[in-house]
Amino acid sequence: MPVRRKRLRLDTRKALEGYMFMSVWIVGFLVFMAFPLVYSFVISFYKVNFLGSEIRMDFVGLRNFQYAFLKDEKFPTLLPLYMKQTVLILFVIVLFALIVAILVSQKFPGRAIYRVIFFLPVVLSSNSILNRLEASGGGKLAILEQFDVAGWLTIYLSAGLAEPLIGVLNNFVLILWYSGVQVLIFVGGIQTISSSVYEAARIDGATPWESFWKITLPGLAPFIMLNLIYTTVDQFTSPFSDLLTYIAQVRTNPIMGFGYSSALGWIFFAFVLVWIGFMLLVGKRFAFDRAE
Repeated sequence: MPVRRKRLRLDTRKALEGYMFMSVWIVGFLVFMAFPLVYSFVISFYKVNFLGSEIRMDFVGLRNFQYAFLKDEKFPTLLPLYMKQTVLILFVIVLFALIVAILVSQKFPGRAIYRVIFFLPVVLSSNSILNRLEASGGGKLAILEQFDVAGWLTIYLSAGLAEPLIGVLNNFVLILWYSGVQVLIFVGGIQTISSSVYEAARIDGATPWESFWKITLPGLAPFIMLNLIYTTVDQFTSPFSDLLTYIAQVRTNPIMGFGYSSALGWIFFAFVLVWIGFMLLVGKRFAFDRAE
């Protein structure tokens, strides 16, 4: 019994330490985010009009949500297009981050400098810098315009595949700009794999390619899942999203206004939750089981 009580106290203390670290975020959420979040959900069922200094709210029920799918000409097109682009961006960022993490985890002089170089864009990625890069065409690869890759994709692929792929290629450099955190997560994951495992595989005659598929990749499965979720949330809040830009523009529309904009935001949020839930389900059945 004393051992069990001691273990319970230890578990309780660890739980309290975890809540202490979370307390800053919880307080910040309750103070700055909870009320706007609840209020935006409430006004999504209203038509909001500004009459001078007064706000007039007329209850419309589910009419805003119905309008989004049945009458709005842009939203039903922008939503699936953005979801397709996000899937492509996820693949590009996670694959690029994995390759870079494996390279910078090798033993060579100055590898710490290379890690800093890949993480530096995360520190410098303010909206003003990214907006200037996009405005100046810095997100595009010159070779794509030189060989008219977009034109070839339009000819040989259907519009449903060509449009999201062209959108990703037009912002390819900016997409890689967001890979710094993912690189660090993968580097940390690689460091959790014991070097003795690689040594034993090398003694048994395993090639580096076989070690990657049999040791590195299964060991990184939980970190791949973590990066997929992190990148998903990061991309769904990207300032370069045409969908989020449209939702923001709707607020100033005198006919639609804040109520309709809030409804669009909650529809988008629901799609994000479903997508993340799907990835967590797949991760639980594949990534974590494989890591074990």
